[in-house]
Amino acid sequence: MTTLGQFDLPPMPPLDAERLERHGTADRRLAARIAAVDESTRRAFVYVQHRILVEAAASIEPSRPGHEPEVLPIRRRYIGPSQSERRDGVARALRHVDERVTMARRGLTGGVLLPETPMVLHAFVEGSDPQGRHTNAGMVRVTPNSFAEGDIPFTPPPPEHCRRLLEEAIQLTIQAPAPTLTRAMWLLATVFAVHPFVDGNGRTGRLLMHAVLAADSATGTDWGTIPEFAAFRRQYLEATRVPLRPSLPSYDARKMEPIHLMRWTADAATRGIERVLDRLDHIDGLTQRAVANYGPIAGLVVVAVIADRNARLAELTQLVPDPDLTHAVNELVASGVLHWDRWGGLQSDVEMR
Repeated sequence: MTTLGQFDLPPMPPLDAERLERHGTADRRLAARIAAVDESTRRAFVYVQHRILVEAAASIEPSRPGHEPEVLPIRRRYIGPSQSERRDGVARALRHVDERVTMARRGLTGGVLLPETPMVLHAFVEGSDPQGRHTNAGMVRVTPNSFAEGDIPFTPPPPEHCRRLLEEAIQLTIQAPAPTLTRAMWLLATVFAVHPFVDGNGRTGRLLMHAVLAADSATGTDWGTIPEFAAFRRQYLEATRVPLRPSLPSYDARKMEPIHLMRWTADAATRGIERVLDRLDHIDGLTQRAVANYGPIAGLVVVAVIADRNARLAELTQLVPDPDLTHAVNELVASGVLHWDRWGGLQSDVEMR
């Protein structure tokens, strides 16, 4: 048995069978439900859920943090330039993950994770310099780092250990004979502890977790976990601190206990799927009524505006391409179903019951 050193990886403890089964069952239920809805509902669902996922991954807080999210969470209408840059960078990173998952499922690549994946994702999320300071996007840090989260004044490993630890963490995540949920949650805990980048460690770690879960999900992606982290951010941050407390004040793989974070995040992943199931059912009913009332194209526009509370034409092209979109919007505005606000957004007072 190999003895751990201070600057080794923390152990990968097993998650219990009950947690694994709950998550697997929920994932299969969501996949079956998505497969059962019609194309209009599927398009509306992906449009709404993608927006929720991107904003959550960019740490754009929901309107009511710490509360049970609404079935269609209220969208943050106004966000600052740095949040916009974070959102756009995360959207590009998620698109990269989705492309990797698609290629892997078609047998065109060896897998979703590669040794360079953490650097690629970090380059996406930090490349636009969202914090207003240069953070060497896509590069493992070469300087010391430390952070204070709540009661945690923690010093991650010295820079000379970061690249090795990050590469070993990716290899272990790929090769370990452990269930997907176990490997994904351990990788999240490990990246947080190693803190291999100057900034963007949380976003990069969550995206790596997302990639591992998406690769084996029956749905083809992981719709619910990151939004659950965002909705209960205070509890999530506290869960990230628990594994580090035995190791304080510095990184020591021999003392860290990642199982605490792994259990919390595994439960959050299952809750997230169940919440997405409820949202899909709601969107299905909304879409069926809207399409029946306004037709297939205009109905989708109405659903998107109701879900977003305030939508921009440029965003709606993700759902309905021009010129169909412009024609549908003009007709809906002319008939009073939609109206423009003074900031150039589309709103609707229609209640689709």
